[in-house]
Amino acid sequence: MSKTITISDSTWDKIKNQVQEETKDVKEKKKINITIKNRFTGAIIWESEKTTYKEAVEDANLEGVDLKGANLKGANLEGINLKYAKTEYCKINFSSSEYTQAKQFIEGLKL
Repeated sequence: MSKTITISDSTWDKIKNQVQEETKDVKEKKKINITIKNRFTGAIIWESEKTTYKEAVEDANLEGVDLKGANLKGANLEGINLKYAKTEYCKINFSSSEYTQAKQFIEGLKL
């Protein structure tokens, strides 16, 4: 059984505008800010609405995303929480002049 409701043109315009506004807000909330790609293939591993790599990596980690091969060069991951990360293999490259900073970073990982 179907029913029909008759509304005025002005009411229809108000409803239509409201739906468009609400849809616009939803689309804006799903804006991708960070894309993490495989460093060898360039394939997208993870896309995030977060605004920092630290937050994006933590988010991916909580979702169980395998970041093996991820290109995180230049990402500031200081103090990142990797409690639930798959830590089978991790390679960190640094120069001898960065030893102190690298050591602090590794010690700061919350594994």
